Amino acid sequence: MSILSGILRFARRKPLGAFGGAVVIFMITIAVLAPVIVPADPYTHNPSASYEPPSWKYLAGTDVFGRDQLSRIIYGSRVSLFVGFASVIIGTTVGVVIGVTSAYVGGKFDLVVQRFIDTMMGFPGLVVVLVMVVALGPSLLNVTLAIAFNYFDKVIRLSRSSALSVKEEPYVLAAVAIGARTWRILTRYMIPNCLAPVFVLATQQLGAAIVIVASLSFLGLGVQPPTPSWGNMLQSAAKTNMELAPWLSIFPGVALALLTFSFAVFGDALRDVLDPRMRGT
Repeated sequence: MSILSGILRFARRKPLGAFGGAVVIFMITIAVLAPVIVPADPYTHNPSASYEPPSWKYLAGTDVFGRDQLSRIIYGSRVSLFVGFASVIIGTTVGVVIGVTSAYVGGKFDLVVQRFIDTMMGFPGLVVVLVMVVALGPSLLNVTLAIAFNYFDKVIRLSRSSALSVKEEPYVLAAVAIGARTWRILTRYMIPNCLAPVFVLATQQLGAAIVIVASLSFLGLGVQPPTPSWGNMLQSAAKTNMELAPWLSIFPGVALALLTFSFAVFGDALRDVLDPRMRGT
C-alpha cells in the first residue's frame, strides 16, 4: 500500500515524469510479450502485399517485402531496450566500482583514473562508439560493450564525487577505526550510499543509449538485417521514395522519439524527487 501511495504522490507531483514512466513500462511490456502479441511474423515475406498503406489489416503498413511494419516495430523495441538496459547496467556497475574505489583509495590510483577519464571525456561519445564498433565488428554484443564503455566515464565521475563525501561520514570512519576490510567498507557502507544520483543518471542515459543503437543501425554498424531494429528500418525507409511509402519512416521514428522522450522526462522527474537540493523547488 505504501508503494502505491508513493507512486500516486509521484504522479501528482510530476505528471510528465509519471507519463514517461508509464510509457517506459508499456514499451517494456510490449517488448517482453512480442512473440505473443505481434499480428504477423516480422520475418515473413509477402510480395503480394508490398507497400501496403496503413489499414485495419496492416495497422502500420508493410515494407517493400510485404512484411508487417507493426510487428517489426514491436520486435525492434526488444533490440533497443535490450542494448540500452544491458549497456547502462554494465557501464553503471563498472563505473560505480571504479569511481568509489578511486575516491576511497586516493593517491596515485585516483590520479591515474581521473586523468584517464579526462582523456575519455575529450572525445565525442558517438565517435568513440563508432571507432569501437568498427574495430570489433557490428554485432549486438559489440554494440552493447561499446555503448557501455562510452557511458561509464560519466558514472565514475559522479560516483567518485558522491563517495568523497560519504568517505567522511561517521559510520565509514567507525568501520575504518575497528579495522574493517577495504572490500567490506566499499560494498557495505560506501557503494550503497552513492547509488541514488547514479540511478538517476542511468535512467537519463537509457534514452541516449537507445538513440545511439538506432544511429549505429542506421549507419549499418549496429544490428544487421533481417533482424528488426528501429535504426535499420529507418535506413530502409531512407532508400525508399518518401512519397510512395511515408509510413516506413513515420512509425519507427515516432516509436524512437516517444521512448527517448519518456526516458528523459522520467529521469528528470526522478532527479527532482531524489536529489535533496531539488526538493524545495
